[in-house]
Amino acid sequence: MHEFVAKKGLISQGNSQVTGSLKVSSGIYGRLYDTASYAEKVKSVVTNLIDAPNIITPCESGSYFRIVLGGDRILSNPSNAEDGQRLVYQIIQDSAGGRTLAFGNKFRGDLNNIVLSSGPNSVDFIGVICDTIRDEYYVTVSDICLLYTSPSPRGRTRSRMPSSA
Repeated sequence: MHEFVAKKGLISQGNSQVTGSLKVSSGIYGRLYDTASYAEKVKSVVTNLIDAPNIITPCESGSYFRIVLGGDRILSNPSNAEDGQRLVYQIIQDSAGGRTLAFGNKFRGDLNNIVLSSGPNSVDFIGVICDTIRDEYYVTVSDICLLYTSPSPRGRTRSRMPSSA
């Protein structure tokens, strides 16, 4: 059990402060603040993963991971994840292409229907939400393809797909 102190909208515990809203059992709401920036929380720097038969994801190093597949690989269960942490994997085929990616036993979702682009040097993104309470990692897949488009040099009214599409 935690003891919180509230003073004019600021709720703190000892020397730490957090962001969000707090509902106290009596129905009183308070505003919570934090000293850490959003960028520090999401750790958006790119972590290059080591290509190996079993790819290891050290979640304490960030939330955005890049890997160039040099063969058929298994994405091992993430380590040291925080509950609710969102992971983004940038999966890049090597110059040969045609590489496959399987998932560790704690990943959940429609994993059998995830098919990577097979062309040489092609790029795919996979999102994962960590549930450390249940010790499961949910792969998020959308039927909507949100690809980057840029104006065509032939005309400003048209768009073109990136070369990796």
